[in-house]
Amino acid sequence: MRRNYLTYMKKEKKYSLNLHLEDYIAIGFVLVVGLMYLIVYLKRWQVTHGMAVTFYYFLFPFILVLFKEAFSYFLSDNPSSKFFLKVLRDWFPFLLILSMYYSFYDGLNHFIVSTDKDQLLADWDKFLFGGHISVWLERYMGIPYLVDWLSFCYLAFVFLMPLIAGVFYFRRDYLAFRTVMIGVVLMECIGCLGYTIMPAVGPRFAFRDWYSISITGGKMTYWALDFINFTRLPRDCFPSLHVGLTALFYFSSFRHCRWLFWCVTPVILSLWFACIFLRYHYLVDVVAGLLLAVAIHFFSVKVLEPYYRKHDLISG
Repeated sequence: MRRNYLTYMKKEKKYSLNLHLEDYIAIGFVLVVGLMYLIVYLKRWQVTHGMAVTFYYFLFPFILVLFKEAFSYFLSDNPSSKFFLKVLRDWFPFLLILSMYYSFYDGLNHFIVSTDKDQLLADWDKFLFGGHISVWLERYMGIPYLVDWLSFCYLAFVFLMPLIAGVFYFRRDYLAFRTVMIGVVLMECIGCLGYTIMPAVGPRFAFRDWYSISITGGKMTYWALDFINFTRLPRDCFPSLHVGLTALFYFSSFRHCRWLFWCVTPVILSLWFACIFLRYHYLVDVVAGLLLAVAIHFFSVKVLEPYYRKHDLISG
């Protein structure tokens, strides 16, 4: 009888989903965006072919979760696949944040809210900070080395997060690694919802007449900005995920790896400044990204870390 029970439990475990917190966040994101789409559809009562294609993009996070679970299901009984499955599970949040971001690639956020909010964000800047700081900063656009450095730092967003996460991972600081990875998925989820409610193209494109000097620099500037413009979404301003995501890793490096914190400080602080200097963001975007990062970091320290310690889920 006991052997039959254990066999039954083993089968039950094999056929059950092995979802983690980041998976639930991604599924919640899909449900919320899908509900927004449904509400807009019910108001308009018509969906063109282009709108239908746009609709499928937001399913990317959910599809990724299904693929991960399929891999786990078919390979879980293979001892040689355990290391692969663990690495996949551990680094899976990076795939999730990419899928969340590019779920808006075909303009889903502009379908849900059809008017850009650049004027509103510009008005907030003027009300809160007395003007448009990117306009004031253009007097320094004639310093090519400064422009090159800031362009490089803005582009460094691509490798900074995997670099810091990799240091945590290879130092076997799984508590720092897991909590910051959950944090970035939560940050991406909230940020993309912000892009949905507040679509904006940024001052570089919405208010070209503000500026009398073009962004000029060396080869690094042209190469970096070409790459950035190719990979970024057309409406991804409020809040700034460039600031929010890097801030989460920055705060975690301060708590868990002080030498790493000092190494990345010049690049990360310059990256935050570059968001304004290169005219991709309003100052209110940067402040919103920082405040959101502080809130999520506080949640991670006060809730997630104690939970992982209590339930011994740090490396599992």
